[in-house]
Amino acid sequence: MNQIYDIRLIHDMEGKSIRSIARETGFDRTTISKYVNQEDFDPDVPIKQKRSRKTDPYRALVKQWLLDDFKAPRKQRHTAQRVYDRLLELHKKGDLVLKASPRTIRSLVAELREEVKQETVVYLPLDHPTGEAQIDFGELSFYEKGVLYQGYLFAMTFPYSDAKFVQI
Repeated sequence: MNQIYDIRLIHDMEGKSIRSIARETGFDRTTISKYVNQEDFDPDVPIKQKRSRKTDPYRALVKQWLLDDFKAPRKQRHTAQRVYDRLLELHKKGDLVLKASPRTIRSLVAELREEVKQETVVYLPLDHPTGEAQIDFGELSFYEKGVLYQGYLFAMTFPYSDAKFVQI
């Protein structure tokens, strides 16, 4: 950077030409010209190239299986091993070419489970101003001394103080 600074200083302050600066410093004229005309000296950040994965052909299919699992009972959902076995079955039928190991499929399933996870936790701040109440009405069936009664219920709560009032 010191050499670049010196080259720019000689060119800007002393007004020397690129050819004379090249003779004086020993650098090539194209190098001197590049440094004189360059505005930004920050290094270029290399662009990361996105490579395709071995699991890309199966990604949509496995994701659909995992989405369908939300409708199934918990014990009937796909494990990573079951996903791998189903992919092997499709490979044997000739519908799919399987190039991934069981460990790679496990990683894919873990990644896709995070994507389709629907347990998003959302918090809302609760604000309970003083003097406000929440009221609810409803029908009620209850036993008193072994006799079944049908009735109506009035319930009122005051969220600020957490006081309750109930009338049957």
